[in-house]
Formats: sequence, C-alpha cells, structure tokens
Amino acid sequence: MGRTYKIGLFGALVYIVFELVIVFTGYSHNENAHVIAFAVNTLCLLLAIAYSILSEFNRLKSNGVSMLHDIKSGLRTTSIYALTVAVFIFSYYKWIDPEYPKMRAEQHLARVKAEQFEETAKIKMQEAPEMYEGKSVEDLRDTNEEAIKMILDPSPVKIFPITLFSLVLLGMVYTFMITGFNRLVLAKLF
Repeated sequence: MGRTYKIGLFGALVYIVFELVIVFTGYSHNENAHVIAFAVNTLCLLLAIAYSILSEFNRLKSNGVSMLHDIKSGLRTTSIYALTVAVFIFSYYKWIDPEYPKMRAEQHLARVKAEQFEETAKIKMQEAPEMYEGKSVEDLRDTNEEAIKMILDPSPVKIFPITLFSLVLLGMVYTFMITGFNRLVLAKLF
C-alpha cells in the first residue's frame, strides 16, 4: 500500500475512533454531537490531505516534483479516506447504532414543526418570492420532511453513495486548495 493511501487510512481511523468514543460515552444521541463529529471528520480529511501533499512534496522536491504529483497525492489520500469513512458510516447506521437515523430524523422533524421554522420560511419566501412562487409554508415543511426521511435512511442505496460523494468532493476541493497554497506560498518560503 502506498504512502498516501496509508495517510488517508490513518486519518479515517482517527475519525472512526473519535466517533466510537462518542458512542461508547453515550453522547451519540446528543443533538449537537453530530456537529462536532462532522467538524472532526472534516478536520481529519483536511489534515490527512495536507500532510500527504506536503510530505510528498518535501520528500521529492529535489527531483522537481510536478503539481500533478501533488494533486494525485491528495486524491489518493482522499479516495481511501472517503471509502473507509463511507463504509464506517453505513455500518454505523446499520449495525452500530441502528436507532440513530430514526432519532436524528425525529430531531429534525421537531425543528421543522417548530414555530421558528414557519417564521424563517416566511422570511425566506419574502426575500426570494420568485423562488418560492406558488408554494406555501406547508409545502416547504412537507419538502423538508421528505428530504429528512430520505437522507437519514440507512439503506446502502442512499447513505453510502451520499457520504462517499460528499467526502470525495470535499477532498478534491481541499486537494486543490492545499496544492495551490503549497505552490504559491509554502514552496517559496521554505
């Protein structure tokens, strides 16, 4: 297994351990735990990509490493990270904490049914009337409820590809940002 793949796998394992700590300490059903877990997931991906690109660049810079090599390093790290985390998230929803999707859906639905949703929807409808033309607050509420039910369904048809696609897309953005930052700033400083 290549070095960049190992970095991606290590980053994914750090996130998985963090998520399992949340589960075993009993905070997984806390309403804000998913925000923290998402932040840690994003941070682990960013750090894994940054370490992969920068270490490969510094290791091979005497040979005149190309920008394409940096991008490939970041994308290899992203691919193994995204695949490992997507498999874990599917397993989490299906076997580790099977009531989690239902609990999250109930939390989201409670927010949708709250009066604050109605106020927020009315403000959005006033700000962009052409976007919500012919729609009522109830239509928006129904649309949100259906989206919540669809996204939080742990079936392999939905959660695995959504997670995989999201992480790969985010990893690609991070790869280009870090490569550009390395080439434009760091490589000239060091």
